[in-house]
Formats: sequence, C-alpha cells, structure tokens
Amino acid sequence: MSTDEFETVLRELIRERRKDLQLTQTEVAGKVGRCDHSHISRIENGVIRSPSKETIKKIIDALGYSENEFYDKVREEVRRRESQANSVAKSTTYNKQVHGFLLEYGDQIQGLGFAAADGNLVKSVEIFSVILDDPAPDENWTSSVRLRLIKSLLEIMKRSGSDKTQEFFVRINSELGALKQYYNKDDFPMEWAECLNIEALSFIARGSRIGGSDGQKDMRNAIVRIQSSLEKRHPDFNEPGWGHSMYAYALATFEHGVLLEENGFDQLGKAIQAFRESMQAFSSSGRPFEHARSLDGLASALAVQGSISEGDAAKYLLNEACHFFELARNLRMVNPIEHAETEAHFGRALLELSRFDPENAKDHLNRARRMLGRALTVFDKDHCPYQHVIVWQHKETAESKFGGLS
Repeated sequence: MSTDEFETVLRELIRERRKDLQLTQTEVAGKVGRCDHSHISRIENGVIRSPSKETIKKIIDALGYSENEFYDKVREEVRRRESQANSVAKSTTYNKQVHGFLLEYGDQIQGLGFAAADGNLVKSVEIFSVILDDPAPDENWTSSVRLRLIKSLLEIMKRSGSDKTQEFFVRINSELGALKQYYNKDDFPMEWAECLNIEALSFIARGSRIGGSDGQKDMRNAIVRIQSSLEKRHPDFNEPGWGHSMYAYALATFEHGVLLEENGFDQLGKAIQAFRESMQAFSSSGRPFEHARSLDGLASALAVQGSISEGDAAKYLLNEACHFFELARNLRMVNPIEHAETEAHFGRALLELSRFDPENAKDHLNRARRMLGRALTVFDKDHCPYQHVIVWQHKETAESKFGGLS
C-alpha cells in the first residue's frame, strides 16, 4: 500500500462522506475552524498533499467518524482497489503499457501539429480516440485523454474551412459535456474552469466565422462562460490559469468589437485592457509563449481601433499596433504557425497604415506584401484553408496597391 494511494482514498472518502451528509465545504470548514471552504477544497482535490494529522482528525470529527472507524474504511478501500487493479492489469481488453505508449506518441504528434500546418493534429485525434474507445483504469485517466482530444479538435476547427465549423463545434461541445460530468465545479473547480474556457473558445471560433447578429450572440455566450470561469480562478498574476481565462475574455471581447464594426471602439478598449492583464499574468508566471499570444491580441485590438478611426488618431493607433506586432513576432519565431499568424496580422495593420501615412505608404505596403507572402507559405490551403483564404486576399490587396505606387 503506497502513501499516494492511501492519501488518494482518504481524500475521496472525505468528499463522499461530506456529500452523503449533504454538507458544503463551507459548513465543514466551519466545524473544523480556522480555515475556509477553499482549504477543504484543496485537501479534497489533492492540492494540499499530506495535510497535518490534526487537520484530518478535525475533519473526521466534523464528518461524524471516529479515527479508527475512518482509517479502517480507508485501508479496506485501498485493498479493494489494489485487487481491482491487479485484475485490470491481467485483462486482455486493457493494456496499460500500450496505452501509455500511445498517449506519449499522441502528445508528441499533437505538439508538432500545434506548431505546423500538416496532418499531425488529425493523427492526434485518431490516437486519442483509439485510447478512449478501450476500457480505462479510472475516470481521471479518461478525462485527461479527452481533454487532449478536445484541444486538438479546437485547433483543427480554427484552421478548417467555414463549411466544417458547425460539425467541429457540435463534436467539441459533446466531448466537453462528457468531460464536465467528471470535472464538476464543486470537486474540480480549476478543471471545470478550463472546460468553460475551451467551450468559450469554440463559441469564439464559430462566431467569428458566421458574423452578423448570430456571431455577436456567440461572443456574448463566450463572455458569459469566461466570466463564470474567472469566478473559479484566483485573481493572481502568478496564476497561469487566471491568465488563460483573462486571455479568453480578451479574445471574446475583441472579436465582439470587430463584429460591431464602427460601434465596437469601446468594446475593443475593454479587450486591450484585458489583453494587458493576461500579458502581466503570463509574464509573472514565466510563460513567454502565452505572453506573446496576448501581445499579438493587444496589437490586433489596437490595429482594429486604428482602422475605424480617422486622421492622426488612426495613424497613432496603427503605429502602436505595429510596435507591439514587432515584439510579438520576435517572441513567436519558435512556432511557425504562431509566427505566421502574427506576420499576417502585422501585414494587415501595415496595409491599413498605408492609408493614413501616404508619405511612407510604399514602404508600408512593401513590408505588408512580404509578410503576408511568408504567412501564406505556412497557411497552406489543405491544412489551414480558413487562414489561407484571408491571407491571400490581403496579400493581393497589398500587391495591387504597391503596384499602383511603383
């Protein structure tokens, strides 16, 4: 009997007993004294490992157990699980070693797919689906694999043509429904918040494609989910989870502002503030790639604000956007897809800047067409058809305007 197994069962029996008694974590904390509901939650979820014997004794007392009775139940459950695990290990329907290799391979393929426009993301979906089709040792294993599957599906959805959007949206949210049955908001608040983030990102991806009033509705749905997610996060700049939720909120607010067009200036201002906060969170928690993604979002929001402004105000905002795009571009060079994304956004901003800075229009357009050209080589039409079409249109515009000035 390992210490980890014993502590896992101890935590789970505490949670089950509390629910059987219909007690909230706040009520148990009140009986224990000198702690709050979050402390009980962290003990139940294993965030606090090896809590003091004194604390456990107080919790056991609060749940109406004697120490001997409770620890006897823990040891009995551990022995039952060990026996079950031995049976599973011998079963021909489940081979943990094979699934371990598959999961490791799927993670490697997924990582390659996130960084390049190729078929690796589709392969990762196939691998994760194979694992989920077989019996798994526990729900935690199944849920961790399902989360990987959903992240691959979401990225494929972002890159696919508009004709595939609804198909991916339905599948992602179906998988999320299954995932949230395990990661419920009371027992797994952080995981539940991540599920809400991903659900919001699927709304953002669909809403940005369909546009109009339906697209705006999707953005509002995304914002509602992210706000619920933020309620489960600690507003701590050293907490990357809070940074991810704030980034998702910034992205939804930004896309909503884009869809509102000339009426979206204030919404874009909210997005700019949220992107800055997510940048600070990722910077403080030592996550440079996420920091660069927020930096790109900040620059994009400034660029759109500039494109719907006039005169010197537009020129100032677009120059600010270009400054931040330059910073983001340098930070994202290690990931070809993300680097191409920033170059595409940067090229679009330079294209807009050429309208408000006629003296330097030729230089802006020349840089724009070169950046858009490089992005186009990464966003090939087979694996990134959505981005390919948009970047190609902007490149054609830049080439045409540059030719007219030459």
